[in-house]
Amino acid sequence: PIVLVREDCIDVNELANILQEKCKFQVRAHILGYIQRGGAPSAFDRKYGYTAGRMAIDCILNNETGVVIGIDGTILTKKSFENTVKVS
Repeated sequence: PIVLVREDCIDVNELANILQEKCKFQVRAHILGYIQRGGAPSAFDRKYGYTAGRMAIDCILNNETGVVIGIDGTILTKKSFENTVKVS
């Protein structure tokens, strides 16, 4: 999975440590630079980027916060962050 975080939202290294501890799989924090954002997207990449972006904009316009947008099987879904990563 890939977790996208707004730049000034949280310390990504801290989030990576929490996720790795709780989820028991390898997690790496990576901050994309402008050069790394290039490349030729596939048709899936273009559709996913557009659809996930539109869903994110709808969340912003509806004042929804604390949600995670991702793919569950083949369906784009929106879930609360708390239900996605259970911290105990």
